[in-house]
Amino acid sequence: MTSNDVDGGFAEFRTGWKVVMAAFAGLMFGAPTLASYSIGLLAPELVKEFGWSFSFVLSGLMVVVVAFLPLAPLVGVAVDRYGPRRIGSIALVTFGLSYMGLALSTGSQLQYWLTWVLIALSGVGATAVTFTRAIAGTFAARRGLALGIALSGTGFCVIFLKLTGQPLIDAFGWRTTVVMFGALPILIAMPLVLLGTPRTIVGASSLTRNAGERHQSDEGLRLGQILRGRTFWILVLAFVPVAFGGAAFPNLENIFRHAKVPHELIPVITALIGASMIIGRIFGGYIIDQIWAPLVAFVVVVLSMIGCLLLSLPVMQPWQAATAAILLGLSAGVEIDLLAFLVVRYLGLRNYGVIYGLLFGLFMIVAGGGPTLMGYAYDQTGSYSTILWWTGWGILLLGSSVLLLGRYPEQRPPSPVAAK
Repeated sequence: MTSNDVDGGFAEFRTGWKVVMAAFAGLMFGAPTLASYSIGLLAPELVKEFGWSFSFVLSGLMVVVVAFLPLAPLVGVAVDRYGPRRIGSIALVTFGLSYMGLALSTGSQLQYWLTWVLIALSGVGATAVTFTRAIAGTFAARRGLALGIALSGTGFCVIFLKLTGQPLIDAFGWRTTVVMFGALPILIAMPLVLLGTPRTIVGASSLTRNAGERHQSDEGLRLGQILRGRTFWILVLAFVPVAFGGAAFPNLENIFRHAKVPHELIPVITALIGASMIIGRIFGGYIIDQIWAPLVAFVVVVLSMIGCLLLSLPVMQPWQAATAAILLGLSAGVEIDLLAFLVVRYLGLRNYGVIYGLLFGLFMIVAGGGPTLMGYAYDQTGSYSTILWWTGWGILLLGSSVLLLGRYPEQRPPSPVAAK
């Protein structure tokens, strides 16, 4: 009986905790998190100063995700070849500097879009494509929990931004606040990624070679087999619609204002998203190690649907707003964990980077384009109710397809793999 058998796989954390810490920091201040959850705070300031529409300001996210779709799989290939340490640390620095460029906005819409193009190009390596590869290659028995802890960094970022963003803007102005936010990936995340991520991560390595379930770097289906098979397309069908539910996040402050939620409660309620994200990531990560993960994914689909339907109410009581925020936070907290976990369990590690990169790119297209579409709906109708109502039911209809994944494929016998 191995040490991992005795303690249920938690021995992995004794040697792998630095990898989790590094991934946590990279995901907390990575490109999708910082850009997506700060734009809602900055949007009213940009609208006020430059006279832009709300949908145009949020279109910056669309620029990012359009670039992410072709680039994320390429980054996945690079991560598989060069390792997450090198790719992640470089991307965090370039992303932070590019994000600071928003502070130089002059009112030119072309300049604003070009800044977001630069953010996308420089930040595509500072995403879950990079940092979940480090976790997937280091952990096996407790892979879900390790992913959940690392990905909870996004929840902590949301809490930080929602509670500090407006006070910083009020005290120093939005331009200085942008520079402060842009410094976080460089001064905090990048050093921790360098310190905590091994130079080489091959597979579920010597850190975990005694656990019952093991993967080599060459285990799993070939790329052509994956793209011709049903599993990949079920993942696309199930997860891409759920991503659209997250499109409410950058619009949330505006949704609550127009639903007559008391102004003083809005920062507290929106911060609940971050807290529930953290709970969802860690608890969800633990649960998917214990039970059939597609069932957990279906629960996430239902939570996301209910959250969207609550947000569609034209007038919300504070408890309804808080419930919607918590449900969407829990859903967002588990979905990326699940996506990474399901890719490894059903498709293997052989082409993890490129497959997860492709799925993540599609996910980000919807997650980034959704806020722009919701902002456009608001600009045209003065309400978010209709689009949120349809979003909720669409998520349930398409997201339920995750139950078609079936049983986990058989795992191959363990084989020792070294990692440095």
